[in-house]
Amino acid sequence: MISKSIQPDAVTIQSSALASAQLGSLDQARWVDNYVKNSKLGGGVIVSTALIDMYVKCGSVELACDVFNRTVDKDVVVWTAMIMGYGLHGWGREAINLFNEMKDAEVHPNDVTFLALITACSHCGLVEEGWKSSSA
Repeated sequence: MISKSIQPDAVTIQSSALASAQLGSLDQARWVDNYVKNSKLGGGVIVSTALIDMYVKCGSVELACDVFNRTVDKDVVVWTAMIMGYGLHGWGREAINLFNEMKDAEVHPNDVTFLALITACSHCGLVEEGWKSSSA
């Protein structure tokens, strides 16, 4: 596509990120991310969420955090993707802290956010803390 001078849009990047995640290819994931950084696509929520999910599934929570941190206008989906990413890798405390930051940023959690938080906490033996955070 790029070799034919056709520029990918957010949906194409989302599909590429999904494919990279399914392959578990961190090299491919980095290529997709670098393409986004060097293009006009920027840090929109659709692309950012796809990149966060991609990096989490490729095993790099740190790179997912980098994407999260450079995302300008984070919506509930971006926050939830990162909370779920922490949870899938056993970073329960980080998930709780991020959930609290989300509330401080006045982003309202949805049902999926609560599920992500409880999942993260259950993977780390922090279920009681998760319930406390979600009900506060």
